[in-house]
Amino acid sequence: MIRGPEIYYAPPEEGQSGSEQAKNKEIRYGFDVRAIVIVGRPGSGQSSTAKALGEELGIPVYDVGQKFRERQKEQVIDYSKRPEELDTELDKWQADLLRNATRENPIILTGKLAGFIADQVLKEETPEETARKGDIATIFVTCSRDIRERRIYNREKQK
Repeated sequence: MIRGPEIYYAPPEEGQSGSEQAKNKEIRYGFDVRAIVIVGRPGSGQSSTAKALGEELGIPVYDVGQKFRERQKEQVIDYSKRPEELDTELDKWQADLLRNATRENPIILTGKLAGFIADQVLKEETPEETARKGDIATIFVTCSRDIRERRIYNREKQK
């Protein structure tokens, strides 16, 4: 499901690398946004989708879940016990990334609350500012509970 502006992407022509295609901004992006926000339940494939899309389009990817796991030294099973200051820090980080993104320097952001934060950033801006910077598209990634549980189990087992 895509909310917001529609995204069109034309893959490189035969024999043309992605970097060669990237020289033409309109072909490179094929859409008029400053950010793509990818959301979904844990284990649904948000990070994998973001990584693949970022590699294909040559756009930097920022993964809130990965940053959370790096910053959180001990494993948190009960998310209600995570440090509130860490949540505040990560929310501010996401908002700053979205505020500073532009059509010329777009980003891909994935995180559980990234869609809500994107909506808040857009509400704070004037219509002129949003028109100048570009809109924010949101993609929701989903899959069955069984698959999500298996992915989370395998990810945690690797630690």
